Amino acid sequence: MTLSRNQVLHLKRNMDVEYLKHFNLDVQTSAYEIYHELHSLKELNQIELPETLLSKISEVLNTFNEEIQKNNDLKTKSQNLTELLQKEVQQKTFFEGKFNQERDNNAVISNQADTDEKKFKDQETQYKTEIIRLKQTGLKWKVENDDMKTEKERLVAENENLKKKIKKLEENMNRKEDPDETTNKPSEKKKTVMTLHEEILNPNTTTHNTSVKLNNDSSSDDISIIPTPAQLRTPAPPNTSILNQTAQNNTNTFNPSIHDNLSSNLKNRLFVLGDSHCRYLEADLKKYANPECRINCVAMPGRKLHQIVSALKPDKLTPDTNICIIAGTNDVFQSTYDSMIKSYDLLFNKCKNFKVFVVLIPPRYDVRRISSHIVNLNCKIKHYLTKYPNFTCVDPNNFLNIYSYSDDCVHLNRKGISMLCKSIIGKIYNKIHYNVDNRTRDSGTHTSTMHYNRVVPQHTYQYTAYTRNQIRRKHTQQPQHTFSRQNVAKHHTLEADAPLPPALMRTPIPPPLSMYPPLRHHSIIQNQSQQTPIQPHHTYSAHRKPPPTYRDTLIQRNFPCPLTTLV
Repeated sequence: MTLSRNQVLHLKRNMDVEYLKHFNLDVQTSAYEIYHELHSLKELNQIELPETLLSKISEVLNTFNEEIQKNNDLKTKSQNLTELLQKEVQQKTFFEGKFNQERDNNAVISNQADTDEKKFKDQETQYKTEIIRLKQTGLKWKVENDDMKTEKERLVAENENLKKKIKKLEENMNRKEDPDETTNKPSEKKKTVMTLHEEILNPNTTTHNTSVKLNNDSSSDDISIIPTPAQLRTPAPPNTSILNQTAQNNTNTFNPSIHDNLSSNLKNRLFVLGDSHCRYLEADLKKYANPECRINCVAMPGRKLHQIVSALKPDKLTPDTNICIIAGTNDVFQSTYDSMIKSYDLLFNKCKNFKVFVVLIPPRYDVRRISSHIVNLNCKIKHYLTKYPNFTCVDPNNFLNIYSYSDDCVHLNRKGISMLCKSIIGKIYNKIHYNVDNRTRDSGTHTSTMHYNRVVPQHTYQYTAYTRNQIRRKHTQQPQHTFSRQNVAKHHTLEADAPLPPALMRTPIPPPLSMYPPLRHHSIIQNQSQQTPIQPHHTYSAHRKPPPTYRDTLIQRNFPCPLTTLV
């Protein structure tokens, strides 16, 4: 009978059964039932239970608890044994399958080994038979070689005998000649003897050799021609490979520029796309490139890298065109490094079939310490672009300095553009051409066409970092001359059709020396100044100060510090 919770609490209150909480639940329930029965007997019969009975009951409960624990241990052990047995059975089945697989593999390998052994034995027998055949042919060739040696010795002996006979024949002819006879017969005989002598001295030639047999019995000097072994042999067929080679050489000599023209037409194309740095590059690129190279330059001022890459359309370019990208100046402190990397990835996906030359960010001098940030950014970009096989980097920091920039310290001047174009052409074509133009020079009434090694470029520039008034001279006897394009002789200016650059990048061209007034001696000037203070005919503006140095320029210029850092 199971006890309720109230009955169990009543037993705990009336009897000392706290030790039962250390037993299992089954032992506790059975102990509570026993104590409940004893307590009911005690109340009915009013009998006090002795302590020995209680101790016996506790011992019985202890033994019962121990038996229950042993039983539980046996159950756990049996479960563990069954699990181990299942694992062993699984391992047995696994190893049996593996053993069967290895046995099948061994059978396949043994069969393959048997077939290979048979094949190798057959090959060995074939090789042995081939060796025997080669030995027989070698012996045969050896015998033939010995025969040829003996034949050669015999022919050499015959050759010596023929030489001796020819000498005797010449002596007999010299004896029998009459000095007064000038007939053609002896001369013909001499010719035949000389030709025979030459042919005998050269017995290996492919011409028809003949031998001479003298008829000593006959009284006349008749010569009978006997064919030699070289004449009896059939002539060898002509060597077709040599003929083909000579024909090929002849075609190459007659048409040497076909292959070069094809390769040049395919590779001499250059397309330049970029920001404001490539605004005046096309003229200098054509100056330093091959004259047959077709160059097209497109400038997009103020655009960033992703805008320039998105504007590029490779499907409109011809195959094998070299693409040059000049961008990144407008991205400094404006775009993140990740966005620039994405733009370069897009450029690679667009131009997989083209050679791309990436001009890295040129240094700038308009902000203090900005060039160091640009150098670090260029290093990261160059390291990233090495994973693209068709990309080549051109680092402007290797050849540009502050003297290569105009007044704003951002854009390049004439010198910087020339250096950039030289580096681009040298990187692409590994050779720089200095193209020479034909210019006309007028001198009085005589006009001649001359070749100038140093030609004024199409775009002239002016370094206007130090804006000062231009020096102008005035003279009473000479007209006023300014450094303008209209008042200068023709050979000092560009052609009339040449496009002019912006006003900030024009260079003043001085007039020739013949346009200036003659110089006066210093003694005359001193005497005039001592006599009367006469107003001089020449009026000068303020003297031009020498330009400051690179260090003074950097110190005096108010450089703003960058507000952000590179990512």
